[in-house]
Amino acid sequence: MLDVNANESELLKQLVEQVEGAVYASILSNDGLPIATYVKEVSELNPEASAAELTNMVNHGLVAVENFGQIGSFQEIMLISKRMIHLARLVTPRIFLILSITSDGNLGMARLLQRKLASILKERPLFSES
Repeated sequence: MLDVNANESELLKQLVEQVEGAVYASILSNDGLPIATYVKEVSELNPEASAAELTNMVNHGLVAVENFGQIGSFQEIMLISKRMIHLARLVTPRIFLILSITSDGNLGMARLLQRKLASILKERPLFSES
């Protein structure tokens, strides 16, 4: 599983290495700036473009959930294409975690470990809500 004592870059590497089909993970601020990133392999995936687009999706998701009314807070969003699945999960209202896996990757394990990593990050001073 994930080593709670590892630094952010090492945690992203562990996340990607432990999820079948995972190729990329990043911790981003809501303005799209990466805090830490790990890319397992060079593929057709453009990590910078993925980060930018997923940042837009997360920001729109935050607004949409707020506009929906009393449904609870935004937690995660998923984008599925023919060859890739992109998951974005909030760590704080301004920080989120993305994970990209191949379409035949292990989506259940991806969601489980991404949620676990988000909870680990929430406990760190760098990611504490102010």
